Amino acid sequence: MKTWHKVVLGIGAGIAVIALLVGAIFWATSGVTDAADEFFAAAGEGDYEAAHALTSKDLQRTLSAEGLQQYLERNGLDEVTDTSWSSRSIENDIGTVEGSVTTASGAKIPITLSLVKEGEDWRITFIERGRSGVGGDSGAPPLPTLEEQQSMIQSDTRQLATALMQDNPQIFLDRWLEQATAETLGQGFRDAQPLGQRMLVLANETPEMEDAYIDGRGLLTLAGTFENARDKARISFTYLRRNGEARIGAYEFDFDEKPRPDMTRPVE
Repeated sequence: MKTWHKVVLGIGAGIAVIALLVGAIFWATSGVTDAADEFFAAAGEGDYEAAHALTSKDLQRTLSAEGLQQYLERNGLDEVTDTSWSSRSIENDIGTVEGSVTTASGAKIPITLSLVKEGEDWRITFIERGRSGVGGDSGAPPLPTLEEQQSMIQSDTRQLATALMQDNPQIFLDRWLEQATAETLGQGFRDAQPLGQRMLVLANETPEMEDAYIDGRGLLTLAGTFENARDKARISFTYLRRNGEARIGAYEFDFDEKPRPDMTRPVE
């Protein structure tokens, strides 16, 4: 039986720390989703004056409470019973949430909201209704195709390997969530440096992918096994969607520990 060496890395000393980072991100952006939930709750109860009060001053100047009611009714958003947000972000005082709403009839409608910070409160300033999918769209972003998954994991493995070999974490950090720094990668990055060349060689192979999935927090996990005649490793990345782009939040890899006589040969 092969013995596998497991190295788990995230922001900080281990993968558990990424949970703290993701939690911090979701806590920091919870205000925008709370405002969105409050808006649809008011509209769902037929209180369009309250819903209108939760919109931005600029929107209120151009759209009355009656106009807002008409817009929501035309788009089937007047009887929302539940919301699910797969992506949320804040840049300066502009917030964006994406996801889906469920109506009283059971329909799930993809939706994007833009919000603006007015004083201490977030206010709705733009509502975009997407087209409902067949069979009940969850509103979560679609999974990448198999080819896209392989391309993502190959590219990020190559960047990680290059960063390890050059002792330059910034090369890898360019693909991470903006909160990550060279310091927060921690000792794990330095400990993994001897594996950089093996990883770079393997990154030339097409990985055999496992089933990708997106969890309830919108975190996408991709995992694949790279193998050539000399080496084998399972590598996975966890991504969080930020401003339409998948950013790395954590990764881990298992290398076959079986000695390989020519692992120190330079990459051709």
